[in-house]
Amino acid sequence: MFFVTKLLELGFGIAFLFLLLLYAPFLLDINPKSYDIQLPKSFSGPLRENDLLSKTEHMFKGEIKAASIVKWNGDLYSALDDGRIVRIMNNRFTVFANLSEGICEGAWDEDKCGHPLGIRIDSKGNLYIVDAYFGLKKVELKKDNATFKTIFGSNTQVNGRLSKFLFDVDIDERVDSERKNVYYISDASSKWNFRHAIYSMAEHDRTGRILRFDESTNKTEEIASNLAFPTGVQLTDSKDSLIVSLFNERRLIKLNLNPGSSEVIFHSLLENLPGEPMNIRRSSNKEKETYWVMLMFGRNASNPTVVDKLSDKPMLRKAVFRAVHAFASILKYLGKLLNFTIIKRLSHNVHSFEIVIPHLKYRGLAIEIDVEGKILRSLHSPDGHVVYASEAREVNENGKKVLYVGSIYNDYLGKLNL
Repeated sequence: MFFVTKLLELGFGIAFLFLLLLYAPFLLDINPKSYDIQLPKSFSGPLRENDLLSKTEHMFKGEIKAASIVKWNGDLYSALDDGRIVRIMNNRFTVFANLSEGICEGAWDEDKCGHPLGIRIDSKGNLYIVDAYFGLKKVELKKDNATFKTIFGSNTQVNGRLSKFLFDVDIDERVDSERKNVYYISDASSKWNFRHAIYSMAEHDRTGRILRFDESTNKTEEIASNLAFPTGVQLTDSKDSLIVSLFNERRLIKLNLNPGSSEVIFHSLLENLPGEPMNIRRSSNKEKETYWVMLMFGRNASNPTVVDKLSDKPMLRKAVFRAVHAFASILKYLGKLLNFTIIKRLSHNVHSFEIVIPHLKYRGLAIEIDVEGKILRSLHSPDGHVVYASEAREVNENGKKVLYVGSIYNDYLGKLNL
């Protein structure tokens, strides 16, 4: 009888905790939705398994976190997670500028200092960097003492909303002197910021949008909304369409741009991808219009993520992620109270799930597609030598094609001879 009583007490305790996690108004505001997006059953055809991405060299291991890369005048440039702009040449890097908005103690302060993500360059040598927290910044590479200027701030209201989580940009460059550039910017979520990106994935958030900022008029318009965590953006060669990665739906869409009108029609370009798409970048192929798309958690149906397994269980996802957030919030409070760096770092890593992500076993995966969304080939890293990458940038070096691999999480820059 004693044993039965204890079991009942335990059962009531678990039920109470579960209900508390679901309905307590003081916990994280997260409302996961049920969804069903199929993973490929196997890697076949142009997705057939190989180990080509595993041949990637890890450059500057332990020294940099570079999410995006560009090339200009023979040198590579990247914006690091701590705000430094670096020039890479002869297998060395030097700091060229700093985009930081202030002095930060650590990654847990990044909402005060900023976090660079997507990066582009125009023909005049102007570098454009998307800061997830502060907006689109511009750096002139031709100046010796380079400083940045914010040309589109996150505090700009568009359709009555501020930008919460800017991710990537592409430029419709206007070469004549009278007209300035038009920028297409992905605003990944209106609810979650960069630090809490994992909660957008858990919730299956659809509050993202695409912004069009016209530098000539200094006006910004929302050309697509209700998108499932838009990450990478890439204009086609004709400039009349924009390819967009939808992270939460594992698909690519193509927006048919209509100059002079805010009405934009889009259609699905590629669905049921074997991983979450990140940045899209034009290849160096001049004969055929192709693009590289980096997938974050490369997998097929044989190796689903926890979120995949709970896709039809929104209430359970809500309880789990509220519990994690509550624990991280307690750590954050203790870190501030005691002023212990190690607790502050742990709180950040729990909040962002960086404490878990490096231990998950998925493959690195990059795909090359044509402008119609057909997969031409894929590069795999089944052993995890390259994983959690966010961009594949193809360049020509000494007559050879080289793929540089950037990442939000990894502490190196990848280099692969194609």
